[in-house]
Amino acid sequence: MNKYLYRFLIGSMILPCASITPSQALTPSGEWKLKDQSPWAKDYSMRIDVDPGESYNDSGYAPSSVYWAEYVTFNDANGGYSGLQRAGGKKLAIVSIWDGLEAKSGALPVADCYEYGKCTSIKDKYNWKVGHQYRFRVEESPRSPSDTEGDWWQISLADTTIGTVDILGEIKTPKWKGLNNANRVFLEYFWWPYQCNTLRHSKTTMGQIKGNYGLNDQLTSSSAYTYGTADVCDAQYTLPDMTASDYGSTSTYNKGTLTLTGNKYRGIHKWGNYQQQAKAGMMFALAPNSAEPYIYEALHDGVYGAFPDQGKDNTDWKSIGIGYPIINDLYFRNQRVYEWEERKNNYVKIGDFFIYHNKYNKDTEYFKLTKTDPGYFPTDKSNGNGWEYVGRYSKNDEALTYNIPVHTWNATNRSGKKGELYYYPKTKMYFILKNTGDYWYFPETETDNTWWQFAGYYP
Repeated sequence: MNKYLYRFLIGSMILPCASITPSQALTPSGEWKLKDQSPWAKDYSMRIDVDPGESYNDSGYAPSSVYWAEYVTFNDANGGYSGLQRAGGKKLAIVSIWDGLEAKSGALPVADCYEYGKCTSIKDKYNWKVGHQYRFRVEESPRSPSDTEGDWWQISLADTTIGTVDILGEIKTPKWKGLNNANRVFLEYFWWPYQCNTLRHSKTTMGQIKGNYGLNDQLTSSSAYTYGTADVCDAQYTLPDMTASDYGSTSTYNKGTLTLTGNKYRGIHKWGNYQQQAKAGMMFALAPNSAEPYIYEALHDGVYGAFPDQGKDNTDWKSIGIGYPIINDLYFRNQRVYEWEERKNNYVKIGDFFIYHNKYNKDTEYFKLTKTDPGYFPTDKSNGNGWEYVGRYSKNDEALTYNIPVHTWNATNRSGKKGELYYYPKTKMYFILKNTGDYWYFPETETDNTWWQFAGYYP
């Protein structure tokens, strides 16, 4: 994100949305403003609904480089941003603050940072999962005291889908009078070519900001809009009656959340649109907005006929399956998503994607095959038995959650999962379990020990 564009956006927060460029602009965005100030703690939530996918060597196509982020704004400074990325296909988490003073590593190491000026950053590979709900929290650090020079901020990332949390690190800033009560979000492509036929498709859901550890959630304003350079869609790729909102990038607001959608050209289109014409490689479904649409890929340019039965192909269509969250990988691999019964067939190879309808949690989940003759799918959103867990299909109108379970010592015979949050009533402190397995006593002070990482005084 360009620092000076950011300063322009912050300075224009009182302008109406009509002042922003049209909905086909490249960068979907939006904002909220809290009614009450919450200068020392803010929560930001997001879910990546469609993954741009891994890195492939297809010439002429943009790499998988997409950033889903929330601005971290201060009362006396521009601040910075926190978020998740695909960068050249690699999964990352990043927090950067312009004009920050120093940083301390946590789950992420301290990283070099210079973006149109000095900045302070923590950044590294982070294996986020498509369809999982995440909560970024920026709070006055309970681990490092502020001083006359500046304030220390602790940044944590909770996976509320599986109930774990990581302290990503800490960043020190000048005395900027705490966090601002307004906030913006964006979905940004950061690698060319910026054209409808070359960019990966992506979609994310962003939840409203909350202050005071989730207690402050009343808003005075909210809006959705886009900004930046408009998507390019050459006439050779467009179809009859196709509009910019059909192929571009959009932002919509609904029930406290923002849905940011990037490059809809490579998303799912409705069968029958565009005078029943397609371009080879485009994805279609009978009901794209249904809970789990069944997808077909167009095999040629021009007029097409009816879809074949699910799992079958014909001269117009190739069956892809229920694979919208991983549609980019399926497209670039030129394959469909496979079912459990196909795992031993000779056309299946290592690295192929499989779908699992998990009867225990009612989720539709995705796994990548990592060895021949695999065992059963893990049922707890983990790797194992020859499978790498990829993520899940988010449910229609699924509300974003901000909290994770809080556990008590010895509730499960002194054994737990890495990243779980525990409460120690004697000291009123919260601790994160460092490793999966058995554990022993909490520290009595604001420190770590073999089993526990001190997290603070709020869940």
